[in-house]
Amino acid sequence: IKGLTVLLLIGLLVAAGCARSPEAKKARHLERGDRYFSRQQYREAVIEYRNVLQLEGTNAHAIRQLGLAHYQLGELGHALRYLLKSQELEPDNAAVRLKLGTIYLLGRQPEKAREQVGFVLKKEPKNLEALGLLAGAATTPQDIDATVRRLEEARADLGDKAKFHLALGTLYVRQRNVAGAERAFKEAVAAEPTSVDAHTALGDFY
Repeated sequence: IKGLTVLLLIGLLVAAGCARSPEAKKARHLERGDRYFSRQQYREAVIEYRNVLQLEGTNAHAIRQLGLAHYQLGELGHALRYLLKSQELEPDNAAVRLKLGTIYLLGRQPEKAREQVGFVLKKEPKNLEALGLLAGAATTPQDIDATVRRLEEARADLGDKAKFHLALGTLYVRQRNVAGAERAFKEAVAAEPTSVDAHTALGDFY
């Protein structure tokens, strides 16, 4: 009986030690961070992911999620820092590149935005978010014309999405193509009658 008791005590001590190990702590913080992120509790997620980085400064998952969480919070400076690091660790991650592209576009760096979008479109030619960003980054007449053609090529696959028509409408406005812009914004409303963005764009156009 005494031997069994000793073995049980040893087992409990080992289990307690494992629970306090850096790997176990890291796993708990990651699990909590992902749970908070999925619930859109981004500030709580940030705390958990930072705890992970205190244990493992190069954890790719935590770095990526920190960038995405800061992005959702509108903290674009912090988001840029982590997303750039994430891009180094996971260069093929489309979500990271698209968020970087958006930050560059908002920062009036269309060339950098197009670079990120181009990487995504090489692998996913019909990625709607990427095409929308490409439309936003088109500034010269040549870029605008080329982007209109690219969007039209994707119409069969994306024509049921309001965002597709909104991107086209925006480009037509820049071309001063009034009829094309009106048609595109009306198609956006028809595609998704409950879309606030579609109705707003059509109202602003008029």
